[in-house]
Amino acid sequence: MLVKSAEKHPNADSLRMYHMEAPGYETIQIIANLDNIYQVGDVVAVALTDTILKDGTKIKPSKLRGIISFGMALGTFSAPIATDLSAHYCSPEGVGCVRNAPPNLSLYKIN
Repeated sequence: MLVKSAEKHPNADSLRMYHMEAPGYETIQIIANLDNIYQVGDVVAVALTDTILKDGTKIKPSKLRGIISFGMALGTFSAPIATDLSAHYCSPEGVGCVRNAPPNLSLYKIN
């Protein structure tokens, strides 16, 4: 997803708040730690709500210091635009790792 805004979390020095978007999807708010800091214009792999990662982690909306995050930023990824990243990040039997699935069931990279 494309980072449209990036700012400090208003209630935590160790978190950042991002708004990300992709064609055909509403803007998604993601709260992330400082392990990877993204800038406006970066393209980031994002696991949205209901995605199941390879380690079995199910992504759920989470309130972090008073602000809801609707997914998990997984880092930048050097692959062609619109690459399906399911095989790289998702559990084979997991839901939510299908390219072009409904907005809350996607994990992909789009510029």
